[in-house]
Amino acid sequence: MKLTKTLSICLLMTLALLFASCGEKDPTKDDSGKDPQNQPPVSYGMDYEKAKANYTEGLSISKKNITTDDSVLYTKKDGVITFNKATAEDDKKDMEITLTGYFKGQIVNEVKELVINLNGVYLENEDAPAIVCNIKTEISAKKETENYIITTGGPVEKTGAVLADKKLKFGGSGTCYIIDSLCHGIKGDEVEFKGSGKYCIQGTKDGSAVNCNEFIIEEDEEKTVTVYFYNAKNGIKADNSIDIQDGNLYFYGNKTALKTDKAGDGEDPKTITLANCTITTEGVKNLQETDTFTKADSVVITENWKA
Repeated sequence: MKLTKTLSICLLMTLALLFASCGEKDPTKDDSGKDPQNQPPVSYGMDYEKAKANYTEGLSISKKNITTDDSVLYTKKDGVITFNKATAEDDKKDMEITLTGYFKGQIVNEVKELVINLNGVYLENEDAPAIVCNIKTEISAKKETENYIITTGGPVEKTGAVLADKKLKFGGSGTCYIIDSLCHGIKGDEVEFKGSGKYCIQGTKDGSAVNCNEFIIEEDEEKTVTVYFYNAKNGIKADNSIDIQDGNLYFYGNKTALKTDKAGDGEDPKTITLANCTITTEGVKNLQETDTFTKADSVVITENWKA
C-alpha cells in the first residue's frame, strides 16, 4: 500500500473521532462533552423522519445504456416497482438506472448486473424490505448526495431493509443511510463495499447491520470506503468469511463487531481476515468471533470503552 494512502487512513480515523459522522451526537462524548469511559452508551441514532422533509414527493427514474422501453423495463403495481429483464441488446451493457425523490413501497430488481444509482432518494417500506435484489446488483450513492433506505414495523426474521439472493455491491462516493427495524440492515449472499462513499447501516438487537454468507472489501489504492455499523446484535455476521482489505469501519453499540459461524465436523474453518483498514469500536463487547482470525500489521484497531 502506498505511504500516502496509509497517512490518509490515519488522518480519516483521527477526524472521525473528532466529529460525529452520522449520529445525532458525537458517539465519543456524553452530554457533558466528556469521555464516557465506563458510563452507559449514548444513543447512536439517525433522525431519518426529520430528513424525509428534504425529499420531493414522487420517484424519478432515469436510465443509461438501456434501450428497453420503460413499459417493458419496469412495472409498478400495489406499491412495488419491479425492474424486469431487459431486452437482448441490453444484456451485456453497463446498464444503470438512477433514482431521485421519495418513494414509499418496494423496489425489486431482476435485471442482471444492473447498477442502481441513488441520487438524493428516500426509499421506505413497512414490514418488508425497501429494496429486493433477485440477481447480481450494484447500489451506488452518487457524489454529494444523501440517501435513505428505511424499513419500519416488524420484527420480521431473516430479512432487512435491503434483501438480496445474489452478489450485492455497494459503491459510489455519496452517503447512504440504511436503517432497519425488521431484523438486519442488509441481508444477502455475498456483500461487497467499494468506492469512496459513506454508508451508515443499522440493524436490530436481534439481528445484524449486515448479515450474509461472505463479506468483502477489496484493496483499493485510490479510494477508501467508510462504513458504520449501528445498534445491532452484530456489526457484520457472515456464515462463512469476512475479508476486509481496505476501508474505515466503525462499530457502535454491537455485542460483536465481526462474527462468523463456527465450522462443523469436516468443514473448513470459518475465517476473518483484516488488512490495510482501520476499525474503531464504541460500546462493543467483542471485536470478533470466528475459527481463524488473521490481522495484518497494516491494520489499525481502536477499541474504546466496551459494553
